[in-house]
Amino acid sequence: MMGRFFDDVEKEYMKQFEKQDVLGFHHADKIEAYHKLLQKAMKRDSVVTVEEIKAYYGEEAYAKELAYLKQWD
Repeated sequence: MMGRFFDDVEKEYMKQFEKQDVLGFHHADKIEAYHKLLQKAMKRDSVVTVEEIKAYYGEEAYAKELAYLKQWD
């Protein structure tokens, strides 16, 4: 797994929510939608939900990415 630097929106999200699971689902081709997802969560003051992640990422891609990420636990 290749590491990456967090952008300003992600850093702001992490400051507001120490415990979160969405940052592993960053998709470079959907960066604007990803930032909107994080900003929406910050505005309502609750973490991004699994349903929101699935809607952003897609059901099938979400299941594949989740299986991949579990390999690194």
